[in-house]
This record gives sequence, structure tokens and C-alpha cells, in this order.
Amino acid sequence: METNKAKIKQLLQRYKEGACTTEEIKALYEALSLDANAQLDEILVESLLEERYEATDQQERLDRVFADIQTQITPSIPKRRLRRMLWPLATAAVLFLVFSISIYSYFSKPVVPDEPTFTQQDADVAPAPGTNKATLKLANGDVVSLQDDQSGIVMGGDITYTDGKSVRQQTGRGHDGAVDRTKLMYELSTPQGGTYQIMLSDGTKVWLNAGSSLIYPAEFASDQRLVTLVGEGYFEVKKEQNRAFRVRSRDQIVEVLGTSFNVNAYPSNKNINTTLLDGKVKVGDGMQKAIVLKPGQQATYAAGSDIKVAEVNTAVFVGWKNGLFHFEETPLREALQQIGRWYDLDVQYQGTVTSSYFYGQMERNKPLKDVLEILEAGGIRFKLQMANGQRVLEVMSSKK
Repeated sequence: METNKAKIKQLLQRYKEGACTTEEIKALYEALSLDANAQLDEILVESLLEERYEATDQQERLDRVFADIQTQITPSIPKRRLRRMLWPLATAAVLFLVFSISIYSYFSKPVVPDEPTFTQQDADVAPAPGTNKATLKLANGDVVSLQDDQSGIVMGGDITYTDGKSVRQQTGRGHDGAVDRTKLMYELSTPQGGTYQIMLSDGTKVWLNAGSSLIYPAEFASDQRLVTLVGEGYFEVKKEQNRAFRVRSRDQIVEVLGTSFNVNAYPSNKNINTTLLDGKVKVGDGMQKAIVLKPGQQATYAAGSDIKVAEVNTAVFVGWKNGLFHFEETPLREALQQIGRWYDLDVQYQGTVTSSYFYGQMERNKPLKDVLEILEAGGIRFKLQMANGQRVLEVMSSKK
């Protein structure tokens, strides 16, 4: 361990002097990765901030170091190794190199609670991570609680689970009979802490994130395929050249012929974000000219505003569909909103909470305790409690 620490110090010193080659920067990352328990002196990081850059504002210095190292090292690290290292490491130096989930502002003025804020009392009320959980509202208004040991349902002449078991057997009801099935509307809903999948009558697949719902017909009309989304859903649309697929979310309508995309339209959020993975989609509100997205782009829409388009890392916005929290310069409040939604927590804030950012990945099946320990390591103070039957995560202002 001492040999490794000496090597790290030597490489950090060379980096401070501006003498590191690309290979040495890679070696610095490797040295840090070898010892998950390394306790590097914070003075090393402070030294880099103070001496290599002349900017007088510490946050500005930090921003410049952050951008510099990220530019030099990120393209050189194999993705497989990077992903394995992201979550477990939480030392100051690894945080500094942006290869661990934690808090960016940790380096400005680290705030470490005097005592662990996750207590046994917290453990007693901590919820389990989310799981497969949903209800299906039938055309007649009946609501069916779908089975938690199933991952999704398939729409057809009958409604079945993905293993072929009939959903209607739970209700005691048979088929809808000789009716116009394009007018039979269903609603699949997931609660906080739930997720579920559905294959629609045309073969389109939809994944619903926690706290979301999808309204759709038993069969689509001959001229269009229209569904309504509240919350967040990932779509893999079955290609049909002459029948567009449309997703309505509040005032926004996304139109596609065949593609994969994600729509985040939670009522609590001002903006609706549509992220395209492949194919093409048109995003509009029926009033302004629709925007055509290309793969890797995201449209951000708010009622009364122009649609804005940006290039994004799509993996960040569909991580949930793959069972991951995926953060990339994600603001603290946004990250906690995702965490709260998945663990069914009401996140509240006490006083002024520092502006912080998350980086990295974590599997969503981890216990809440693991997530909160990362917050704690980044200087975030919190309290977990029950209030009126709801679990509340209260994030407290940092100590001065």
C-alpha cells in the first residue's frame, strides 16, 4: 500500500508540474484503481488546485482541472474497466479523477458528518429497491394488480403475461367479444418503486419507469397508432411504413415510423425530454414547426417555449430501462428525484443544500443503504423517517 501511495504521489506531482504524458495519466488512474481503501492526503488535491492554475477563484480552478483531466484520460480508459471501477471507489483522488459516483462539490469544501447519518433507525424504515410492479385498468374500468413475478404483458386476442399465462384469468372475465377493439382503452400504470413492460398489439415494445402510465387501445386504428404517456417510457416501435406511431405527453406529440427512443414526461417536471437512440422522430406540439431528431439527440420541450435540441449521451437517459442509475453531471436534486421515485421516497430539503453533481453508474437493485452511504461520503447530510405513512428522505443543509 505504501509503495502504491508513493507512486500515486509521484504521478500527481508530475501532473501538477504539467509533465505527465498520456501513458502516465493512464498509469495514475491504474494506481488509484489498485487500492480501493487508499486514504490519500487531501492536501495533494488542494496542491493541484492551488499551484497548477493561476485562477483566483477556487471553483474556477476546480472546473479547469476537472475539464483538463477528463479530456486527457477519458478516451484512454477501456469502458469495461471504467464501468467496474465507477461505483465501489470513493476516495478523494478517485473522485477527483471523475471515476466514481460521488459529489463534485466535495472538493471545494468537503463536508463529512461527524457521525454516520444512516442509522439503525434509518435501516428499520428503509424500503427495498423497486421491482416489477404494475396495475392494468381494463376497458370496463376494472383494475387488475399484475403479478410481481412477471416482467410484462402482451396485448393480443387475449392479454397474457410474457410467459403466456392469461391475465384475464385473474379477473374471471372472458374476451371482450365482437366489439370495435380500437375503442377499447387500457391503462398500464406503475407505482413509485415499480417498473413493467408491455408489447402492444402491433408488436411495439414499451418499458415503463416508476410512477408512470400508458393509455392505449386493444388494437390500433388502420390510419394511426396513438398512445398517451404520463411519466417515463422507453419505446421500441415496430416499423410500419404507412401507419405512424404517436406518443402524446401533455402538449407534446412524438411521431415515428420505427425507432427506439425515450420520453420523460413526469407531471412534476416542467420539461419533457425526448431522447432518440436510433431512427428518426418528429417532436412538436401542434403549434410550432416539428423538430426532427437524429440518433444521439434530445429534444427538451416546455409548454409555451421553443423546442431545444442538444447532443447527449443517450446511455444516461435510458439507464433505468437497463436496470441502472446512470449519472453524468446530474444535479443533486435531479439524481435524488430519480432515487426517490425508485425507492418510493418523498425527498424533502431543509435549508440551503449545496449545489452538487453525480457521476457514474449503479445497479438499481442495490439496497437503499448503499445509495445513502454514497451521499454520506460526498458530504450530503440526511435523515430518513416515516411521516403520515410515507417514507421521507430529508436532505439537510451542509454544516458551515
